[in-house]
Amino acid sequence: MTVQAKDHFVFQGRVYAVLAASSRPVFDASIFPFKPNLHSTATYRGHQATFAIEQHQLVLHEVLAGRQDPPVPFCGVMPTEVDLVPARIRKITGSMYQQLHHPLDFTGSILMGDGFEFERQVPEGYCHLWKYHTFMELYFQGGQFLRFRDVSPQMDIWRSSQRQRKDPVFGEGAGLAYLSEYDPEALK
Repeated sequence: MTVQAKDHFVFQGRVYAVLAASSRPVFDASIFPFKPNLHSTATYRGHQATFAIEQHQLVLHEVLAGRQDPPVPFCGVMPTEVDLVPARIRKITGSMYQQLHHPLDFTGSILMGDGFEFERQVPEGYCHLWKYHTFMELYFQGGQFLRFRDVSPQMDIWRSSQRQRKDPVFGEGAGLAYLSEYDPEALK
């Protein structure tokens, strides 16, 4: 499987990759008035979301989806057509919905990462947690923002304990946990 594009979270002026959610997906794509379609093998879900916090409320801020033909409004917003792949390679366009401000009713924690090491990227599936340097965890109850914490020190300890795992193809550390192994209780 191709490396999957991550959702994003704008928090305190930085854009983080959404790595995992503790309880369920952050939102259900069935809220779309259209069926997200595959615009790239990097988005088997058919969309890429950007989240934010507005007045202590978790919101869906933007959605990039496969091109909608004809364009369909979502949350009162018409999409703009964007180029996903440069035309010199192959013309692929998508539908970008911006400034949605759509409140989400999520309860749980979201693990976010920044500082991804691109030189360590394996071009398949989902990326290992150990390839990020900064980790933030945000907590929500019914979509209301409760608190955040920097869990980078805990992740550094965890990463160090995993260094002994070796992979014959990808080398030291390649056997580290995938995002599906995220457990917020283990970071306490």
